[in-house]
Amino acid sequence: YRVYAYNMFDAFSRETPAPASSGPVVCVPQDITPPEKPRMNTPLEFEQFSCSPAWSAVTDKNTITYDVHRCEGNLVTCNSAAKFSKITTSSITALNYMDDAVTTDTEYVYCATAMDASGNRSAVYDAQNATNCGLCIPTDKCAPPTAVEAFEIAPTYFGARAGWTNSSDDDGMGAGYHVYLCEDMDPTTCVTPYGRLTTSGAVPGEHDRQLGQNPLSFNNLVVRYSGDYYLGVSYTGATCGESKIAISENAARVEGGTCPIDPDDCDISISLSKHFTKYEIETCSAGTSGCLAAAGAATGFRKVETPLPSVRVEVLDAATKTVVKSMQTNAIGNIPFFRMRTGICSECVDASKQYVVRAVFPEGTWDPGMSAVIGCAADSPAGECVVTLRAAGALSATTVTTVKGATVPDAATAGGGDIGNPTCRPTVHVANLQPLKHRFGAIAGDALYHPAADFNMDGKVSIHDLEILRKNFGKSVPVSSSTLLCDPLFDAR
Repeated sequence: YRVYAYNMFDAFSRETPAPASSGPVVCVPQDITPPEKPRMNTPLEFEQFSCSPAWSAVTDKNTITYDVHRCEGNLVTCNSAAKFSKITTSSITALNYMDDAVTTDTEYVYCATAMDASGNRSAVYDAQNATNCGLCIPTDKCAPPTAVEAFEIAPTYFGARAGWTNSSDDDGMGAGYHVYLCEDMDPTTCVTPYGRLTTSGAVPGEHDRQLGQNPLSFNNLVVRYSGDYYLGVSYTGATCGESKIAISENAARVEGGTCPIDPDDCDISISLSKHFTKYEIETCSAGTSGCLAAAGAATGFRKVETPLPSVRVEVLDAATKTVVKSMQTNAIGNIPFFRMRTGICSECVDASKQYVVRAVFPEGTWDPGMSAVIGCAADSPAGECVVTLRAAGALSATTVTTVKGATVPDAATAGGGDIGNPTCRPTVHVANLQPLKHRFGAIAGDALYHPAADFNMDGKVSIHDLEILRKNFGKSVPVSSSTLLCDPLFDAR
């Protein structure tokens, strides 16, 4: 770079320079702008024991060199610069790099950075613009199919259909595609307990949805319980082995047992009078739809319910504690088709026996701090919450057995007046009668009304709210500073 010296002159005369003793003003321009990011060429080239990322050249007025950074994982898990390590020992001028320090069938993400002569370097990773990064899986296996879709076979749900976009390695000469039934989006659940649905051998690439071809149907699937299942698809070529299993992003409902095939033969029916939901309490502006507020308050509260999928509804033999039949709630928290036979079989109902209908909330669908409010059984398995929906009794073959789905509160905001605890104590007890008595009979808009004493949030403090307090009396609840429905006149926090 050039070095410049400047002399200063009198403000009114350019002929009178500043005294020489003051010295010149020296300015050395500095380049502090990093170069553009290289654009990674995708897909990345690979072999069984190496990955070879390559990128486009960066245009700059100065010489550019490059470095390669690697993260073990995929494009979802490698989501910050801190997860990458530089693997080039020194910067290179080439536009590609071969990494042979890899493990076969392991996922890697590579990002290229550019550096100019001043040491300015482009960003390693930017979640909003990761064009300098790419995924590589060193393997001798085929590239998997993409855009896998699962389709339901309604209204009986006795099977499912699979569609996909063919593998990029499919040249028409390979063995073809295998389809798997998976319990979730983890590929290990595709191998067991169900495994391949294509038991007669791989099928040709004639179900490419991108080409407008029809999905592949699988009828009369036998599953452990009725619920939502995913489909996985792999490809095996002539010169490459079976690819990884690509999982559908959506699930398809599959009904277990033989009842979906012959529903008229199944005279026992279980139905929900209310779907399973979860709720939280949120603040809202007074005057907006559904917002309950104290008189004169600018902010009110509302209960927001959303469907709760993946809850297992089970019919249990009351004597042997054996699960006779189980199915999962769907995306709207419902069990649309729960049918059983009468007679003697593994999924049959014996008229001489009694059965319990219960719900099992898996880990992640409920908050352990709310176990008492939800009514979790003391012997619930670790991480799960078991709630009885119907006590032991006979199941009718002539009328539908109706049970009510549970509503699960979110401990982050709930636990106050929504469960009969307007004083917001760690236990629902007799002190909660005070705000109820003080505000009894008040309706939204009255001077005495406050939504914390309106336990069922119907806009009126009434006898129905007393019933909620009675139902939850004595139960512990995780009250915190974020618990919203607390009566300001009686808040015990």
